[in-house]
Amino acid sequence: MADRADETVGQRVGRLRDRLLLTQSGLSLASEVPLPTIKDIERGRTQTPHVATLRRLAEALRVEPEYLRFGDTPAGQRPQ
Repeated sequence: MADRADETVGQRVGRLRDRLLLTQSGLSLASEVPLPTIKDIERGRTQTPHVATLRRLAEALRVEPEYLRFGDTPAGQRPQ
């Protein structure tokens, strides 16, 4: 896997989803983001998801939307 500083949005989504033991279908249900959209994001077919999509994914993945988009620092993660 790429260095986290070089991760794409899709790689961050996939890594965080795996950390929470969610399938793509489970993330779709938890975030109310359509499964094909999640697949496209994780595969890199969608490079810049809509802001509303990022917000819903971030809520389900327990991080800030900015972390999904930019991956700056773990400070973007919400306390568990």
